[in-house]
Amino acid sequence: TASAAPDVDRIRWRKGERLGAGAVGTVFQGLNVDTGELMAIKQIDSADLSARELAALEQEVSLLRSFRHPNIVRYLGAQREGDTLCVFLEYVPGGSVKRVLERFGGFEEGLVRRYTRHLLVGLEYLHRNGIAHRDIKGGNVLVALDGVIKLADFGASKRISAPPLAGASRTGTGVKGTPQWMAPEVVREQEAETGWGRADIW
Repeated sequence: TASAAPDVDRIRWRKGERLGAGAVGTVFQGLNVDTGELMAIKQIDSADLSARELAALEQEVSLLRSFRHPNIVRYLGAQREGDTLCVFLEYVPGGSVKRVLERFGGFEEGLVRRYTRHLLVGLEYLHRNGIAHRDIKGGNVLVALDGVIKLADFGASKRISAPPLAGASRTGTGVKGTPQWMAPEVVREQEAETGWGRADIW
């Protein structure tokens, strides 16, 4: 579909080390051979996806294209190589908050406040534009070298037409995200009653 169509300008790149894998696709470090920019490249084999998974992927790419915010990972482009879709994203060298915690141990209160402030500013941007992330967790929050927090992984996100924090229509419901991090109203599919924005804050 048009929302997942590759960008016009193809990116010439080389694959580097594997950075991680999710429910759909594997992420590698990559080098743009023309500009020298380091990128995170999410590779998805579309031949292995169901129609529902393809639709979710198309929505994720469409959302990423629309984001312009310092606390959200930057979209650089997308292109197909046979059955493989490559999504090019800003490379955030610090990795996830989860990995930083594993490497350095617990954070002091001042750093928690700083990270939380960045996260909330990014969420406020999403909610103001009618988007629910729906999978906020340490593994989806990245740390830049300068300590700036960036939201990533919008595979469970949803564009909602209702005003943020005011309750959404049932078109925005459905159990998506990581079970251990889901708000109770998401598990019970009560987002329409309580407001999907509140579920992100939870």
